[in-house]
Amino acid sequence: MESRYEKITNTDIGSCSEKQTTKKKKQGTKGGISNFQFILIDITKHLNKCASDMLTTLIAMAANAIIIYDDNSTTDFDQLPDKPTFLIISSSVASKMKNKPKQTKATFILEEDKNKVDYRERFGNGEDLIFELADAVYQCYKKEANQCSLSGDMKTAKIKEEQANQVHSNLKRAYISASDNNSIIQGRK
Repeated sequence: MESRYEKITNTDIGSCSEKQTTKKKKQGTKGGISNFQFILIDITKHLNKCASDMLTTLIAMAANAIIIYDDNSTTDFDQLPDKPTFLIISSSVASKMKNKPKQTKATFILEEDKNKVDYRERFGNGEDLIFELADAVYQCYKKEANQCSLSGDMKTAKIKEEQANQVHSNLKRAYISASDNNSIIQGRK
């Protein structure tokens, strides 16, 4: 079975050069995602507590790669780094967007119209959208780990591989914790 992210190629990734490693150390994100970015526009205000906690978990794992805009009016795609981009947007932003940035690899939409939900590009709730974002973060970590391994940087490859392997378990923990807290709160009403 082919990955839904097969469009991401090793040429999209760049190498694990000494310059990138030095930059990561300065940023305190050694092993973080460096060759991809995830742009969220008009999403956070639409997330429930559970999805918001899940997003917080992903941000903790890939803070240097996740950029959040509260609305589309402050988004200048020409100012974004020219690297593969995953857009995570609300359906209202999607309807107003004339052109996607040229570096867009995938777009995930939090859809208001339940008839348009397909769970591939359009998602009917925040939890499903954030799980999809987590899948993309996982795939990007794996791609970068592979590229680092191919370039001989085994230490960074191992770090990225370990981070990739933590994405889903950390997200599941956040989901269960938020769900359990929500059940406790609802049980007290």
